[in-house]
Amino acid sequence: MKKSLAVIVAVIIVVLAVGAGLYFTTQPTTRQITLQAFDYFFLQPGTTGNNPTITVNSGDTVVVTIQNMANHDHEFFVVTQSDYNTYVTAVQNGQSAEEPKPAFDEAEVEDVLAGQSKTGTFTAGQPGTYVYACFDHDGTAPLVHANKGMFGTFVVQKGGIFSLGRSLTNTLSATLNVVPSIVFWQAAIVVGLAAFTKRDE
Repeated sequence: MKKSLAVIVAVIIVVLAVGAGLYFTTQPTTRQITLQAFDYFFLQPGTTGNNPTITVNSGDTVVVTIQNMANHDHEFFVVTQSDYNTYVTAVQNGQSAEEPKPAFDEAEVEDVLAGQSKTGTFTAGQPGTYVYACFDHDGTAPLVHANKGMFGTFVVQKGGIFSLGRSLTNTLSATLNVVPSIVFWQAAIVVGLAAFTKRDE
């Protein structure tokens, strides 16, 4: 009977540990993102390839720093795919078009001067796939930098405990990293129960 009780308690503890990991890893967090702006593409330090896909969770606070490595100004906007397509197509065809508004409030870093850095902060909203781009131009009007390839994909995943962007590996890893004291004491309880049960056999 005591062995069965120990097993039940151990299972409950493990479930609570995983649940705690899920809770803490799916809560909104602050994402620090640095992009280097060149001609005519973005690079993210520590990653390979131009214009890397940026992935965040809905509700995250996104802090974007643009480091302008070029000899002219750049900017950073997160816009909807449809707004992006409408604008760059109009510009490509020489039509008058208004620069699209950010998909989320303050999802922009404007007027980053050559050789300087600038930071913007916004909250990621509705889950979906968006576009980040530079809409500046430098004597090559009507084409803007986005028409030349200075754009990338910005993905907002569903937040909350059922977030599809969280793998089991990440969840378990976060459980150990975020709540180490909880895991330590749970393990201690399991070992203590096992020792207590063995002593009474």
